[in-house]
Amino acid sequence: MKKKYTVCIILSLVLMFSFSAFAVKPSDKQVNAAKPAAADRTEVLKSRFLNMLNHNFAYDEALDYNEELVNCAALACLDMRDGDFIAERYIKDYVFNMYGVDIEDFSGINAQFPKKEGFVYIVPRGFSVYKHSGAVISFNEDGTCTVTTSVTVNAHDGEALTG
Repeated sequence: MKKKYTVCIILSLVLMFSFSAFAVKPSDKQVNAAKPAAADRTEVLKSRFLNMLNHNFAYDEALDYNEELVNCAALACLDMRDGDFIAERYIKDYVFNMYGVDIEDFSGINAQFPKKEGFVYIVPRGFSVYKHSGAVISFNEDGTCTVTTSVTVNAHDGEALTG
């Protein structure tokens, strides 16, 4: 008896769900989805350049040496640190994406500091932070861009300069 009731209940549920699925019809009306406004190319480039410049820690001669690039990248990646170290993969990706430099061998980087396999030691040092704002972009005839910004330099000794 229980078996008959269970089969009847299951059959009625299947019929009920089938009926409700066939009763639903897609709307014939076309829904006008809101389209995102097209962003101005110059504004997009301003945002990208400011983002890149404000995450850059390598200037002048630091761009010429892999060890300097790695140490500058370590400062940019401090939120991914593991104690006094940062995983090489984070530094490698950052340096490649930011500067286009592919560093394969980290064994000679910061050789005089403590070592941990697969990690780079964060060299403690004072560092000036450059804050860029008010980007002005001009497009050159060869397809490149010239970006001019206002820069505030917050030196590690507490002195701030604006230029």
